[in-house]
Amino acid sequence: MKELLAAAAVLGVRHVSVLFQGTEMHMDARPQIEIVTALDRVLDAISYDEVFVPPNDQNADHRICHYAAMSALRLGARPPPSLIASYESAPELSWGSVQAFSPTLFVDISKQWATKTAAMECYASQMRAAPHPRSLETLEKMAFYRGAQCGAQFAEAFNVLRIVR
Repeated sequence: MKELLAAAAVLGVRHVSVLFQGTEMHMDARPQIEIVTALDRVLDAISYDEVFVPPNDQNADHRICHYAAMSALRLGARPPPSLIASYESAPELSWGSVQAFSPTLFVDISKQWATKTAAMECYASQMRAAPHPRSLETLEKMAFYRGAQCGAQFAEAFNVLRIVR
């Protein structure tokens, strides 16, 4: 929680909400309806136009939260966001995946690169030495690679799940 709040401060995030604090890495122990209902309450309480959800990857908590988020974002429940996209997670989570990450949206983060690096450095307990997928060096190489795919110095990649324009 301390690392999350430090990273949020670096990014200028004004409000942080952690559902099921202390058990957030054991989402498979909760009924799906409980997770969806909690997300419904959060979505009803805030204003948003874009939603970024965990990917449907090898990480069980990511999959559970992905499906819960898509249920909470069901059409008719509330005004739909203009964009719902899943973000790219650490490369080790794609090993053995049925479907490789194939991004459909790129966001140029060149101007925010120093801020992103500073925020990631707040997660000392999660970072590892290169060539580990969760090293700052690997993060930079991924951002550089995604930037090369879209003509930017650094970029982040996403999969668009729903877009309304």
